[in-house]
Amino acid sequence: MRETEILALAASGLPNKAIALKLKIAENTVKIHMHNIISKLGVFNRTGAAAKYRGEADDRSDDRETFER
Repeated sequence: MRETEILALAASGLPNKAIALKLKIAENTVKIHMHNIISKLGVFNRTGAAAKYRGEADDRSDDRETFER
Protein backbone atom coordinates (compact mmCIF):
# COMPACT_ATOMS: atom_id res chain seq x y z
CA MET A 1 0.00 0.00 0.00
CA ARG A 2 2.79 2.44 0.90
CA GLU A 3 4.61 1.63 -2.33
CA THR A 4 1.48 2.53 -4.30
CA GLU A 5 1.29 5.90 -2.52
CA ILE A 6 4.94 6.59 -3.18
CA LEU A 7 4.69 5.57 -6.82
CA ALA A 8 1.66 7.82 -7.33
CA LEU A 9 3.50 10.78 -5.83
CA ALA A 10 6.65 10.04 -7.84
CA ALA A 11 4.56 9.74 -11.01
CA SER A 12 3.09 13.17 -10.27
CA GLY A 13 6.63 14.56 -10.38
CA LEU A 14 7.52 14.90 -6.71
CA PRO A 15 11.15 14.27 -5.77
CA ASN A 16 12.04 11.86 -2.95
CA LYS A 17 12.50 14.64 -0.38
CA ALA A 18 9.03 16.09 -1.06
CA ILE A 19 7.47 12.62 -0.91
CA ALA A 20 9.19 12.00 2.43
CA LEU A 21 7.93 15.29 3.86
CA LYS A 22 4.39 14.69 2.60
CA LEU A 23 4.22 11.16 4.04
CA LYS A 24 6.20 12.04 7.19
CA ILE A 25 8.83 9.37 6.58
CA ALA A 26 12.59 9.48 6.08
CA GLU A 27 13.92 10.28 2.63
CA ASN A 28 15.96 7.06 2.78
CA THR A 29 12.73 5.10 3.31
CA VAL A 30 11.36 6.63 0.11
CA LYS A 31 14.55 5.62 -1.72
CA ILE A 32 14.20 2.03 -0.49
CA HIS A 33 10.55 1.89 -1.56
CA MET A 34 11.43 3.34 -4.98
CA HIS A 35 14.15 0.71 -5.41
CA ASN A 36 11.60 -2.02 -4.59
CA ILE A 37 9.01 -0.50 -6.94
CA ILE A 38 11.46 -0.32 -9.84
CA SER A 39 12.47 -3.93 -9.24
CA LYS A 40 8.86 -5.19 -9.02
CA LEU A 41 7.81 -3.39 -12.19
CA GLY A 42 10.83 -4.64 -14.11
CA VAL A 43 11.86 -1.18 -15.26
CA PHE A 44 15.24 0.54 -15.11
CA ASN A 45 14.46 3.82 -13.37
CA ARG A 46 11.83 5.99 -11.69
CA THR A 47 10.77 7.47 -15.05
CA GLY A 48 9.96 3.98 -16.31
CA ALA A 49 8.06 3.20 -13.12
CA ALA A 50 6.05 6.41 -13.42
CA ALA A 51 5.27 5.73 -17.07
CA LYS A 52 4.14 2.20 -16.27
CA TYR A 53 1.98 3.48 -13.41
CA ARG A 54 0.31 5.99 -15.73
CA GLY A 55 -0.20 3.30 -18.36
CA GLU A 56 2.23 4.82 -20.84
CA ALA A 57 4.48 1.78 -21.14
CA ASP A 58 4.23 -0.78 -23.94
CA ASP A 59 2.75 -3.32 -21.53
CA ARG A 60 -0.56 -1.75 -20.61
CA SER A 61 -1.52 -4.31 -17.96
CA ASP A 62 -2.48 -2.89 -14.58
CA ASP A 63 0.71 -3.40 -12.58
CA ARG A 64 -0.66 -1.39 -9.66
CA GLU A 65 -2.10 -4.67 -8.35
CA THR A 66 1.47 -5.85 -7.75
CA PHE A 67 1.68 -3.71 -4.63
CA GLU A 68 -1.51 -5.00 -3.08
CA ARG A 69 -0.23 -8.59 -2.82
